[in-house]
Amino acid sequence: MLDLSDSNTLLAGVSMGLGYAVASDLSRKGSKVMITARNSEKLQRIASATGVKYYACDLTRESELLLDHFQREAGDLNNLVIMIGGFFHDSIQDLTALDIMVDSHVKTTLRFLEKAVKRMKDGSNVVLVSSTQTLSTTGKASLSYSISKYALNKAVEVTASHLLSQQIRVNAVAPSVMMGDFESGRDYRKLRKLGSLETPPEDVANVIAWLLSPDSEWVNGVVIPVDGGHRLK
Repeated sequence: MLDLSDSNTLLAGVSMGLGYAVASDLSRKGSKVMITARNSEKLQRIASATGVKYYACDLTRESELLLDHFQREAGDLNNLVIMIGGFFHDSIQDLTALDIMVDSHVKTTLRFLEKAVKRMKDGSNVVLVSSTQTLSTTGKASLSYSISKYALNKAVEVTASHLLSQQIRVNAVAPSVMMGDFESGRDYRKLRKLGSLETPPEDVANVIAWLLSPDSEWVNGVVIPVDGGHRLK
């Protein structure tokens, strides 16, 4: 098992699916973890089950407060996972979700990352969450979501380039449809097979943990599909 005992990790935009799975996995692997989202009740449930710390806030207004709190509670920030997002269906005939998707997946993510990297030391890691819709499918029913994730993919590459001088790696995972909420202790491998549309959050959490570990220290500026090959269909 990976040893992340020397790391302090902030998970931003935590959900009961992927966010919960990542918090549980990183905590078991020794990282000191803090989770954040706007819903304090959800954070309390995850923190109670995993032993991680939590801080409820709105990243669009309170990001500096969050980073200050993390410094006091956990120490120097050296691992950051941003999972801000959401999903809406729309198309060129009805771009109802354009503003909210660009704001969530691109603007809020990058504005928070801008503040966070100023506090991160050499050797730190950043992982963002993209989607396999950007790697294979047309995303016919989700134009705004797809183009926002395309923008995020490019941001991974460009941001990694900008942070080379600080020795900060930036990568992303690209899952397919997430298989509901995380359930601790289940045998998630029995829930999927290669090529399936849905991906258990545990599979994505495993790759995120690897990207935050020294085992992946020569991987930088890439988006890794985590979909069991569904994009190949």
